[in-house]
Amino acid sequence: MKLYICTNSSSELHRASARACIEKLCGNCRASFSMPPDDCRNLYDGSDRYAGTPDGCDYIVGIGGDGTLLRAAQAALTVRKPLLGINNGRLGYLCAAGMADVQRFDEHTFEKMPHTEQTLLSCTVGDRSYTALNDVVVTKTNMGVSVQLEVHFGGNILAQWRCDGVIISTPTGSTAYNHSAGGPKLLGNVPCFAVTPICPHNGGTHSIVVRDCDPVTVVITERTNKRGYVYADGVLCGEINRTVTIGKAAETLTLLTRDPSWI
Repeated sequence: MKLYICTNSSSELHRASARACIEKLCGNCRASFSMPPDDCRNLYDGSDRYAGTPDGCDYIVGIGGDGTLLRAAQAALTVRKPLLGINNGRLGYLCAAGMADVQRFDEHTFEKMPHTEQTLLSCTVGDRSYTALNDVVVTKTNMGVSVQLEVHFGGNILAQWRCDGVIISTPTGSTAYNHSAGGPKLLGNVPCFAVTPICPHNGGTHSIVVRDCDPVTVVITERTNKRGYVYADGVLCGEINRTVTIGKAAETLTLLTRDPSWI
């Protein structure tokens, strides 16, 4: 079995625990591994010994928190392979295992763990398409002022908000930025998205839950500045002029999830 491993290497503590996890993981599962070049150099004192691409791997593994897992998800989507998160960070909501669990892994653990299909979001900024597991966020370009937005759904204006931006979240990402902004938690098997304003001027403004079969279009209606930024899973996609459309991606992400019986 071959693994492609993304890690959180932001501190020596994280690096040391990630190295120990990789050694135990590959030893117990009789697996070889490769890593993104930057992760490899950070983890192994500038060495590129284990650097590689996800091509030919059987599973993608993220060792870190949810941020690391979201980065690993992009590699998983590139090669259409299942993704496992091992929590070595602060929260790890999306991670199916903790560092202590790896001690009990064996060569059959990956195949025994539940494999779930996660709905994804898709948007196009400029001439490039982006995919997100958690959310797509449209925000203002000037942090000093709010922005006037319209949200369109099913050919109609769904909402008009003066706010700092809007979050379009999958059920998977509903416990992340969406929930911090006052949005609802969504069950993973419900075919819907949450549309949540960020810091709306009207205190009575609430999130809206929409079905995932139709796209959501966000329109910036400011008179003087119709530009905004778009982020997919926290990564800047680029700047838009007035409008962007976010919809359900054609593909899904296979995520390994926790079950008491899998070890």
